Amino acid sequence: MASEIVSIGNQTGEGWFLTGEMLELIHSGAGNIVCTQPFACLPNHVVGKGVIKELRRLHPHSNIVAIDFDPGASEVNQLNRIKLMLSTAFKNLEAQETTKGGILLAGSAKEKPVMAEVVAVGPGGNVDGKEVKMYVTVGEKVIYSKYAGTEVKLDGEEYIIVRQSDILAIVE
Repeated sequence: MASEIVSIGNQTGEGWFLTGEMLELIHSGAGNIVCTQPFACLPNHVVGKGVIKELRRLHPHSNIVAIDFDPGASEVNQLNRIKLMLSTAFKNLEAQETTKGGILLAGSAKEKPVMAEVVAVGPGGNVDGKEVKMYVTVGEKVIYSKYAGTEVKLDGEEYIIVRQSDILAIVE
């Protein structure tokens, strides 16, 4: 997939995989991507940032932000970039209410929303031998994977039960 975007000279190391992973996410419907650049990882930094413009050109619906995590990057800058990305994600979500032809969709025809408010949280526990600590709390707004969860109806209310691992972000 990435060969259309990255030259043969960059098809080794993490940078190549990073491009392929972003394309895989876009093709699977996850158009909102945070591309983190860890300290001293030059292939990810150069290739990751270098391909974003081309990815956006080929996939205009994609919402990609690169965030540096090194000693020179301020936490405020990192948080502002994430907030800007989430703001764009919400605008794109609202834009999905109308088709490209301008037809307003009925509630049952709309895609499943990707933002919800947490109304209950399980206790966490041991999963596959690993301790799972719950980091979401009741009342928080979260963004979760588009096709994640199980829909249930309880006392006339519809809910979606989502695994914590399917939560992509907590919105402040």
